Amino acid sequence: MPHTPFIGQRILVVDDDAGIREIVVDYLRHTGFAVWDAENGAVALQICQSHQFECILLDLTMPEMDGEAFLQVFRRTSHTPVIIASARISEDDKVHFLEIGADDYVIKPTNLRELVARMHAVLRRTMQTSAQALSTLTMQLDPVRRSVQIGQKEVFLTQTEYLIFSQLMMQKGTPLSRFELAEIVFQDTSVFGNYRSIDVHIRNIRKKIELDPENPVYIVMKYGIGYMFNE
Repeated sequence: MPHTPFIGQRILVVDDDAGIREIVVDYLRHTGFAVWDAENGAVALQICQSHQFECILLDLTMPEMDGEAFLQVFRRTSHTPVIIASARISEDDKVHFLEIGADDYVIKPTNLRELVARMHAVLRRTMQTSAQALSTLTMQLDPVRRSVQIGQKEVFLTQTEYLIFSQLMMQKGTPLSRFELAEIVFQDTSVFGNYRSIDVHIRNIRKKIELDPENPVYIVMKYGIGYMFNE
């Protein structure tokens, strides 16, 4: 078995094609992961009620409950990283994947070595998340729940959103460029279609924490420099 620092990490593979599931599950298990599988989003949600996963590989087109419907429900309560598997590859599709709560994507038919590399990258980002609880006058950032408490309201962030927001909070008042955020979060400025992904993640965070996302108060843009947490 190849060496991996992620041996035993729990992965859920969701795909309605039994042949593809079998190939992917066998390969991931050979690589050292502990793997569960589901044939659609509805079954995946049931499995997630009794099991915690470190990463989910999610097909989009499935009967009964497709990938997008699964994410809409799953993201209400979970920050577990999700990698989309899709044959769609346009830039608009990549942005859409981010907007519906994905952390990364692979193109089908899937290159299994690339898939494992993507999973390792996502899991490294999970491990690098600061365990430090951050707070300001109006909000508290919880590293365990990956959530932001604003008054009586608690909102959940995806893993990538949490990393971006925690970096901005830790450097309050200092603008961070897209390049700096991509380097911190992805550890690779070329990952996931360049800096456009940072803009999409920021937009998603604003939708969750700002009273008026079109006129943000907490995450502001210093034009020509970058994004800054402001309070």
